[in-house]
Amino acid sequence: MAKQITGKEMVDLIDWSDPLLCQMPEPIAGIDMGVYQIPLIPVPRIPLWTGFCNKNVEGYILGSFAVKPNGKRTPAELMFEKAMESGCLKPGGIAVDTTSGSMGAAEAFVAKRYGVTVHTVIADDMPYGKVLPQVRLGAVIKRESELVEYLGLDKSPGLIKLAELYAAKIGAFFLNQYTNQWNPASWAIVAEVLYEIFGESLTEAFIDLGSTGCLRGMGKRLKELNPNIQIIGARPYFKRKIGGLRGPERLRELEGWEGIADDIEGIDERTAREYSKEAFSLAGIPLGESGGTGLARADHWYGELAGNDRLNERHVGIVRGMDTFVPYSLNT
Repeated sequence: MAKQITGKEMVDLIDWSDPLLCQMPEPIAGIDMGVYQIPLIPVPRIPLWTGFCNKNVEGYILGSFAVKPNGKRTPAELMFEKAMESGCLKPGGIAVDTTSGSMGAAEAFVAKRYGVTVHTVIADDMPYGKVLPQVRLGAVIKRESELVEYLGLDKSPGLIKLAELYAAKIGAFFLNQYTNQWNPASWAIVAEVLYEIFGESLTEAFIDLGSTGCLRGMGKRLKELNPNIQIIGARPYFKRKIGGLRGPERLRELEGWEGIADDIEGIDERTAREYSKEAFSLAGIPLGESGGTGLARADHWYGELAGNDRLNERHVGIVRGMDTFVPYSLNT
């Protein structure tokens, strides 16, 4: 079961000699998920981030990496645990899922322990840098055009349906991070520990939207624990791409996420990249594009509140920053 750990315990777990981590602010606390740990990293007050510079704002990044190894392991661990317990998967079996990169790497990493092989269904234009970690961790890569031909289709029905058809064809288990309940259930566990740490002082949670598992799990559970917490979603603008996230046109393909967030706003991919770069170069925090999206949304949110004279009391915000900027080589 997940539990809170102190900042000192979290600090002692980190390899501070790693060049990616040596300049990072010390975590104020962490979440022990059993086989790995997630840090809570304070957002520094650097001049470019005017929202976070306000004296009434305390910002914390949930992750940006995790010890052994990163935060996408949160849903992957529970999904494989439950799939094995239920008999949907057995040692020697094959699990099929579609991914934008991060989850595929996490699933391949976790699957090894169960003797399962992961086949990841990916878009033809996935960057090589996102494909390589999956391959190195043992995933079998299936590109969209390859499967269209293999299944004898005239055109692709979309990656999710394509993965479902492929799994049925080869007799594999379709894990489907987008619809199974284990993905959000893992984030609900994280939410409960976050609330133990911050209690009613937590005022906002900023969540980038990919599979929407974090929103459906952490966002929904935080609202149940305290309806006054604002759940703020961040996504790419229409028809724009940010690695791992879905814009409004692709969010329509998913169900169960609408109505949870109090506010959802688009972020330009160039802005997401700038915040990601600034987090590392100016604050020492390793963060990928999806984490940069959440960070930008949070900074804009607090900046708007301050500009409208609505930031006169203490605000404590969590930004989900758990992506694959930090490789799976860390303490694996």
